[in-house]
Order: sequence, then structure tokens, then C-alpha cells
Amino acid sequence: MDTFASMIPDPDDQRSALRLIHEELAKDPGTSPQVLVTLANSEWASVRELVAANPSTPEECLNRLVGDELASVRHAGAANPAASVAAAIVDVLGGGEDRVLPS
Repeated sequence: MDTFASMIPDPDDQRSALRLIHEELAKDPGTSPQVLVTLANSEWASVRELVAANPSTPEECLNRLVGDELASVRHAGAANPAASVAAAIVDVLGGGEDRVLPS
């Protein structure tokens, strides 16, 4: 997937193309759980949010995503039917605000 983006000469266009590819993979229910776990670590919030909403995302990955710094990612993970009840509770207790997590 990264090879395709490297064929595009402009680095900004490469990043945009790579983000779009990652988004397509993240929202596809046919994407393997292993790929979804990798995409869950994306720097792009849009990719993490799509992984969190994907019904094929493994529960342990969803449990991590409901602790994301962005409320939209946390909510998508908590709303996923594959998420545990504990994940939904963490989302509610975490509030609806974006937050900065210590690195």
C-alpha cells in the first residue's frame, strides 16, 4: 500500500494518497483484524475513527480506542457492536471532550 503512494512525486500528495488508502482499508469490514490493529495506531484521527467503527475490529483494539485522545474516536469505538460494555462505560466516564494525553 505504501508503494502506490511512493509513485506520486509530491510528498504532500503522497501523504494524502496514503491517508485515503488507509481510510478505505479502515472502513472495509473485509479488512483483516491484523491490518485494523495496525491502522488503529495511525497518526490520522480519521483512520482511527474508521477503525473504531469497523465491526471487524478486535475487541481488545476497540477497548484501546475508547481511550483515544479524540472524542470522535472514543465514541465510534464505544458505539461499535463488537465493543465490550466496559468500553462504552469508559467512553461515558471519559466525557465528550477531546483531551490531551500525556506522551
